[in-house]
Amino acid sequence: MSMYTRVSLLAAMAAAAAAQPRITEVRNHAGNIPPGMPNHAIARGAIMALRGSGLAAEGGLSQDPVLDRNLGGVSVRVTVGGAATMAIPYSVSPGLIVAILPSATPEGDGSVTVAYNGQTSPPAPVRVVTSAFGIATIDESGGGVAAAFDADSKPITFTASAN
Repeated sequence: MSMYTRVSLLAAMAAAAAAQPRITEVRNHAGNIPPGMPNHAIARGAIMALRGSGLAAEGGLSQDPVLDRNLGGVSVRVTVGGAATMAIPYSVSPGLIVAILPSATPEGDGSVTVAYNGQTSPPAPVRVVTSAFGIATIDESGGGVAAAFDADSKPITFTASAN
């Protein structure tokens, strides 16, 4: 491998490592209602899904039972009316972050940013409300057959009831 090829490869790797995270969409994780639709807001204390690129390291991570405001170097900041709260990332991957919106987050229109690898994403819009209806569905689309689980987090299906 020539010196030029090695330098080019290292430069490309450094650029990829320092790429700014980008949020393209914020949704309620259960209802999965797209932005702009009625009831698309995120309720305080709810689980939200941030979709985008460069949000976290390849391979993804999920929280242990102890929840922290930083997971794999990823943090999520929500700002509404000048008040900022730090969401709790539950699962992170390059294209998706699932995080818990703190109940202390004020209601109203605001923004959410992701910090990862020394870079902060441009803000993405978010609307925070007291409550927002959402049903988890089997295909995670927000439409179709509802997903139900027993106390052990096992799916309840037509062939596996919650005895």
